Amino acid sequence: MNPKRLPSLERNEDTGPWLVGIGASAGGLDALSSLLRGLPDRATYVIAQHMSASRPSLLTEVLSRDSSLPVVELSDGLPLAPATIYVAPPNCDVEVLGGRFIARQAAKRVSPQPSVDLLLQSIAQEAEKRSVGIVMSGTGSDGSVGIRAIHRCGGVTMVQDPVSAAFPQMPQSALDTGVVDHVLLPEDIADVLSALIEGAHAEAASDRWLPNSPMRALAGQTREATGWDISDYKDGTLGRQIQRRMDALDLETIQDYVDFVRENPGELANLRDSMLVGVTSFFRDAAAFDALDDFVSAAVEQKKPGETVRAWAAGVTTGEEAYTLAIILAEAVRKRGGDVQVKIYATDVSDRALETARAGVYPSEVVAGLPPEIRERYFTEAGITVQIVKRLRDLMVFAKHDVARDPPFLRMDVVSCRNVLIYLIPRAQKRVFANLTMALNPGGLLMVGPAESAPLGAGKFDVVDEAARIYRSQAPRRTARATQTVPKPPGYLGTAAKAARDDLRDSMRDLLLDEFGPSAIVVDEMGAILRQFGDLTGILRLPKGDSDYEIGSLIDPQLRTEVTSVITQSLRGADGRASHRAVLGEDADARVVRIRGRRFQANSVGRPLVLLSFSEDAVSYLSGAPDEATADDGANAQQLDAARKHLRALTQALESSNESLQAMNEELQSSTEELQASNEELQASNEELQASNEELSTVNDALTTRTGDLSESNAVLENMQDALEFGLVLVDRHQRIMRFSPLAVRVFGLLPQDIGTPIGRVPRHVPIDDLESRVDGVIRTGKGEISEVMVGRKTYMFQIMPYVVDGWVRGAVIALSDLSELSEARSQLRRQLEEYQSLSEAVPAMVYRTSTDMGRFFYVSPSVEGLFGATAAEVVADADVIRSRVHPDDAERVRRVQQACGAAGESCELDYRIVGRDDSVRFVRDMNRVVAGEPGRDGYRIGTVVDVTDLHTALHDAERLRAHFEAIFTDTDMPMATLDEHGAFLDVNVPMLTLIGGERGRIVGRDIRRFVHEGDRDLEADLLDQAAASPGVGAHQLIRFVRSDGSVRYGQQRVVVLPSGGSVAGMQLVAITDLTDLEFATRAVRRHQRQLVGLFGNSPAPMVIIDVDGVFRQCNSAFCQLVGYREEELVGRPCTEITHPDDVAEDRALIGELAQGKRVSFTLNKKFVTRSGSTVRVRKFSARVPSAEDDAEEVIAQIMIDITADTTTGSHRNGPV
Repeated sequence: MNPKRLPSLERNEDTGPWLVGIGASAGGLDALSSLLRGLPDRATYVIAQHMSASRPSLLTEVLSRDSSLPVVELSDGLPLAPATIYVAPPNCDVEVLGGRFIARQAAKRVSPQPSVDLLLQSIAQEAEKRSVGIVMSGTGSDGSVGIRAIHRCGGVTMVQDPVSAAFPQMPQSALDTGVVDHVLLPEDIADVLSALIEGAHAEAASDRWLPNSPMRALAGQTREATGWDISDYKDGTLGRQIQRRMDALDLETIQDYVDFVRENPGELANLRDSMLVGVTSFFRDAAAFDALDDFVSAAVEQKKPGETVRAWAAGVTTGEEAYTLAIILAEAVRKRGGDVQVKIYATDVSDRALETARAGVYPSEVVAGLPPEIRERYFTEAGITVQIVKRLRDLMVFAKHDVARDPPFLRMDVVSCRNVLIYLIPRAQKRVFANLTMALNPGGLLMVGPAESAPLGAGKFDVVDEAARIYRSQAPRRTARATQTVPKPPGYLGTAAKAARDDLRDSMRDLLLDEFGPSAIVVDEMGAILRQFGDLTGILRLPKGDSDYEIGSLIDPQLRTEVTSVITQSLRGADGRASHRAVLGEDADARVVRIRGRRFQANSVGRPLVLLSFSEDAVSYLSGAPDEATADDGANAQQLDAARKHLRALTQALESSNESLQAMNEELQSSTEELQASNEELQASNEELQASNEELSTVNDALTTRTGDLSESNAVLENMQDALEFGLVLVDRHQRIMRFSPLAVRVFGLLPQDIGTPIGRVPRHVPIDDLESRVDGVIRTGKGEISEVMVGRKTYMFQIMPYVVDGWVRGAVIALSDLSELSEARSQLRRQLEEYQSLSEAVPAMVYRTSTDMGRFFYVSPSVEGLFGATAAEVVADADVIRSRVHPDDAERVRRVQQACGAAGESCELDYRIVGRDDSVRFVRDMNRVVAGEPGRDGYRIGTVVDVTDLHTALHDAERLRAHFEAIFTDTDMPMATLDEHGAFLDVNVPMLTLIGGERGRIVGRDIRRFVHEGDRDLEADLLDQAAASPGVGAHQLIRFVRSDGSVRYGQQRVVVLPSGGSVAGMQLVAITDLTDLEFATRAVRRHQRQLVGLFGNSPAPMVIIDVDGVFRQCNSAFCQLVGYREEELVGRPCTEITHPDDVAEDRALIGELAQGKRVSFTLNKKFVTRSGSTVRVRKFSARVPSAEDDAEEVIAQIMIDITADTTTGSHRNGPV
């Protein structure tokens, strides 16, 4: 609503925001679209629509078209904002906590996602009494648990009327919970929500009711012209309906509307009718009426034969709920036996609604959901409509009546006032409940709407059924008020002085009426009493049994004839006035009553009314005068005069009726003549129509045949369209959509209602540049175009082709095919070819493709040159290049094997020898397979040729090694065993049995750790893991073993895991050195080490220790004496500094080989240059000394013999030993 046009109340900041949760499933899109139109902006809305998780959701985009509020897809952690519609994303469950959304991946379950129950439960906890839960069309029962949670927290629950739902299971399941407050059509939910939300605000005075405001002026006009006070309605309801009337009349401001109403008073009737929310149906809220049926049946059973069950349905609009109440009462009476009567008063303030209700005619579909026996018993079908049967309509009295302002009907057993109170302010609600309380008999039943409740407590109501909103009156019967004052709007009285003046005026008026005014009654032309004033005791009497509340039933029988005459004369007289006297009472109590009548017109009623006043005449014979005869004569004369006037009135009435009947008879005769003439014309027309009908039948037959052909063609076209695996959109010359295939929605956000929409206005999921201009170009030139569109990893082929009819371009056909799989396959094939070529070029094997008889090579990888000494081009040109290289002894075998393997799908593998260009012989392995060709094409052979010379050599060596290993394993004195990958013994040799003790059967198959000392089992496990981590390398560790006799043996265990690739893959080879006597050996070594140190220092042979870089680390005295240097002068210097230049290179190279592990030792004749410059010759033995520890540096020990004097050795050098 535009705040500039119609101001509205702001929300009370002491109250929290309204939070509305909406759940829907199948068929929910249309229902949601209808619901979103006109939602009030004083709430936050969250929609959980079941949808597929495998496809992107367009729900936000689609719903945005139907809502004036922003529609956004929520995300985890997003704060809630008012006046916003949030949509749950696909495959996510959504909750509300602390003003923010919690969106998480939906749990794996059978129920659909997102969960409506989970959303509504969280909304109930978050907003409590300001929560609203709505369940729309869908299958299953999702939402029912959430509806219960909303109800428990005091919130409001609504469901879509199942009759209007495409899939009624979800709303019906929610209805079955028995806690639903409203059952509505989707388009009516917004109005009820607005009334609910606006009604929750405090009734504070707003600027619209200030003195001289347009709203106050409008209220005055409506009250003066119709007696209807708009201030009874809540601000939201009133403002929204006025705004609708302003929109319909194209008015900008509320002042414009007030001016329009002043010039056009009939607009007030339109405003009043628009205020009446006609949301009704038969047995609406079925559960509530089922509950009422039980209580009404009990009330009927308590009635005595001949008594009447009285009921009042207030605010009945078009009558469906009133007739529902009548059906319930009629059924209860029928089951009892029909010995009690039923009278139902159905009232509303709308004349239009009452006219519909009196007729009792409704569309057939409104009763489709009723039980068949109810339809047959209480409805008669008339084409596309149904009508309430007359015997049920005879139970009804329809009357215009304002339940908040007019006096109530009395002595009621049942009163129904549903969905009226929610639109009224609390002050008006109190007046309504006062009338309803007065209308009910003590213990009478009151039924209100699902969002309404009756006041409880002493003198008010007791709860009978809270879910059905049924209450029982506990108030004693009270006398009806003589008058009721029209309530004033909030803040309407203005200043305090004016309020005091108005109060004084009202008090004076009441006092004058009480002291000096006659008793009076206002009746309509049917005699129905509308208003009453003053003391009518003795004039009106309440009859026994039922009463229709008309003047003829309630007036004293002595006055009935005169009153009827006065009413008739007042209505038909020229001046609208009439007067009669009548005697009331007998004998001494007799008194003369003057009855005066005056006709007047009330704008709010729209038909003539009569004001009847009653006053006593001051006649002497009724006052006890002594002249009895004179008094009697005077009384008789007056009575005679009254009888004459009454007779004259009756005569005039009869004459008037006779004249009316005569006029009607003449009119009927004239109408008969006209009908006869019309009948003759109709007969002539009928003959013409028969001729035309024959012609039309012929044309119709031709059209039927043509229609059948077109239907068949259309069915073929639709099937072809549905069978297409690509999206297709047909547009006209103006680029408006004419038709589209189902798969087109993958590209365009199309809906059925988009037919006729320009293609450029439809959202697209695939970006297409310059779509409109490209389509226009195809339409203008008549030439199609094809292109590819890349979207992420998706590839589409986009085609625009001209749509040609009778040689003219009438539009264009837009097709978008998803080529992602084909493009990906093409790219993958390209990559595979590139990888294949790279692989074939990188591997040392020769890859080839030949004919099945290998007479021609189609492809050969470059590796052929390394194997056969010929280029790939030479082999492709001449296959004999390959065949000529096969060893002569193997050529025939190769030919036979290849011929035998010639059928499609067969494979062959053979090793043979080839002879290189240098006459070298090598072994190759040829593996090939015959592949069947496609239809119409020859098969071919693919294969690889691998050089397996090393493999043959290795196999030969392996055979020798196997024999050698078996000999070692069997004959060695070292304990050895083999283990599986888990550490269990596979085999053990005899020394191993000796080491750990026991027999082979006791050991094989058991884990080696069972024989390891408890303190070393972790070491054993680590050792096996280290060996497994380095296959072929091995690991070693000192391990203690426990023999079967309990003794402990020490062993240096080495484990090597055999490399993968063979049958022994994962097998572990274990060799153990028995180190039990290690301590003794260690002692001996230490002793020998001390002796060696003494020997190094005192040895007469020159000895040095150098590092792997050839730097002196230690020199003994014999070497220092040989070269003439002190030890401290040599340590740290490279030995090449005193080596003769002729020997430096060779000495350095040999030391490097020692350092790299290529040699173990070597012996060399070498020359040194002494300090004095002379040359000495030595025979030097060098050996690498391994480090005992991982971090110690390795050194090289050199022992020399001085051979300077040995002239026979020369420069001879010996190799390594």
